[in-house]
Amino acid sequence: MKNIQDPKKPTPEPKKNIFPRLLTKLIYPTTLYFTVITLFLYIGGAALNYGTTKMIPRLSTILIVLAFSFIINVANLILTVKKLNMALRVAIHYVTLAVSFFVLFINASDYRASNGLTIILLLSYTLVYAFICAIVFAVRRAVKNADTDASEYKSIYDKKI
Repeated sequence: MKNIQDPKKPTPEPKKNIFPRLLTKLIYPTTLYFTVITLFLYIGGAALNYGTTKMIPRLSTILIVLAFSFIINVANLILTVKKLNMALRVAIHYVTLAVSFFVLFINASDYRASNGLTIILLLSYTLVYAFICAIVFAVRRAVKNADTDASEYKSIYDKKI
């Protein structure tokens, strides 16, 4: 007896391997952020300690950096959701990073800050975020305007006489 599929029944699509997409969307960017932040911490710690190892990050700090790097990547993925308004995406991104920075670096690490210093750190973070956001939006606008200008070009030499 032959196994004939019902023509009315759609054929199932083959399962797609999500591992390459998982690598490119989650793991690669997270490791990039982790590497940059860790290098920044080690270089800063080495520059500030003058021969002692007090400022060089410990394993607990490195694990906190790994968690923060993953949260940065997830927050950046939120920015790619086209269904949300850009202002809402940026607001969610900012709040996600600010809360994770506060929870991970100020509360969960060995570093304990006073309330005044915590506010100063969050205000500093807000200023740095606003500065970077302004640069990103300026570049995006320039690229968008360049694309618009290029699409509006009409050659005067294409006219037939």
